[in-house]
Parts: sequence; C-alpha cells; structure tokens
Amino acid sequence: TDLPVPARLSEGIRFDNVSFAYPGTERLVLENVSLNLPAGAVVAIVGENGAGKTTLVKLLSRFYEPNHGAILVDGRPLSRMPADSWRQRLAGAFQDFFRFELVARHSIGVGDVPRLDDVDAVTTAVDPAGSADVVDKLPSGLATQLGPAWPEGVEVSFGQWQKIALSRGF
Repeated sequence: TDLPVPARLSEGIRFDNVSFAYPGTERLVLENVSLNLPAGAVVAIVGENGAGKTTLVKLLSRFYEPNHGAILVDGRPLSRMPADSWRQRLAGAFQDFFRFELVARHSIGVGDVPRLDDVDAVTTAVDPAGSADVVDKLPSGLATQLGPAWPEGVEVSFGQWQKIALSRGF
C-alpha cells in the first residue's frame, strides 16, 4: 500500500465495474457493479436477500478485494490504501453482530477500543443508534452486566442486542 487514506472525502467513493465471487466459489455475487457514493451523501442500498448488499459493505471495508474492477476513494484505488487505516475511518453494524456479554458500557465501547472506558464517548453513541430506551431500562444503565450467565447479569431481547450492536457501530 502506497497511498494515504484521505482525512476527509472530497469526491466520494466509486465502485467501477466491480465483480466478486467469495473464495472457494466461482459464482459471482456481484457482476460489473458500478455505483457512485458522493461525499457527504446519505445512500440506502435496498434489495432482496442475496442481492449483494452485505457483500458491497464487506468489499468497502476491505474484508475482501474485488475479482474484477476497482473501488476508488476520491478517484484513487482503495486497494492501494492501508486496510487498517481505512477501517479506522469506518463504522458499521452487520446483520450477524456479536453479543458481547460485558458490562453494557464495554459491550458498546468495543466499537472504538481506544475509547472503551470513555463514558462520554459511549454515551454519545447511544442516541443516534436509538438505544437510549434499552440503556434506560437496564437496572444500572451502562454499568449493567449483560448476559444471564454472569452474577447479576441481565438478559436482553434480540432487538435490544441489535440496538446495543448499532450503538457499537456509532
């Protein structure tokens, strides 16, 4: 990798004729996809199960590289930027999230490990995720141990786990 990750997007991100098949298969999940994500825009990608929405995000996150085509960041190849530096600029919450049975503050805080114990940062991540109602109902708020296997651990519903995972993304 020889290109720096931009501090701020000016043009945006472009998928240019991207095709992709998961390792070990030949079936293309994406075929010649071209997509422009302008800097500062809010974009929703909607489609049926198996349409490739999650695959687009995984490619954007550099969990995989396209088999064909390129992903461009401000006109420069994402493949030439350090994956770890790029991922520090991203946040996401996937369908297959993990249930971290930790104190609620840490279950959210692992989304930004350097600020794991920064209560203000964790609290700030709760509102945009719409999980304030979950945290407010916990017996000790963000200090509540999650998971019934732990002493005084609290079980939360699948939907509540989803909201905690979404907070982790923020």
